[in-house]
Amino acid sequence: MDSKVFFLLYLASSSLAWFTQDESRPDLLYNTNVTVPAQKPPICGPRATYLECGTCEGTCEKPDVSACGKTCLKPGCYCVKPYVVHVGLCIHVDNCAKKDTPPKCAQNEEYTDCGYCEQKCSGLIGPCTDDCMRKGCYCPAPFVRHDRKCIKRNDCPKDLLMALLKRQ
Repeated sequence: MDSKVFFLLYLASSSLAWFTQDESRPDLLYNTNVTVPAQKPPICGPRATYLECGTCEGTCEKPDVSACGKTCLKPGCYCVKPYVVHVGLCIHVDNCAKKDTPPKCAQNEEYTDCGYCEQKCSGLIGPCTDDCMRKGCYCPAPFVRHDRKCIKRNDCPKDLLMALLKRQ
């Protein structure tokens, strides 16, 4: 055999890595030349599992991810169903905070998350700013507040209307 061919065969066979795992150190793989850490998946938190081919995860805001398809996302820890991601944790979808349903307002009232100063028969209620006030039911224009109800200004008691006109 030609010495060059023999030398090339020697180089090829010596460069092949034959990895073995030592029972006493399962976290390491050995070959004749180098000791390298074994690639183990990370330990995931409760109610999560490691996936090489991750998928879309549900969240409290959007628990249904069926439209996501089978696209492979990066390897990592993913919540198992019926758990969803919330603030970095996997929680049961039933434990997600329920969206606040606005209270039912009385006749002529409307609910708003950004309250405002409303009119009353005798003038404005309280000092007014451009800032949002507490959320709740308010009297929208053309209604004004009187005796905890929203009525049209023309329906205000005449003595209150007269007092308001005198102030202006």
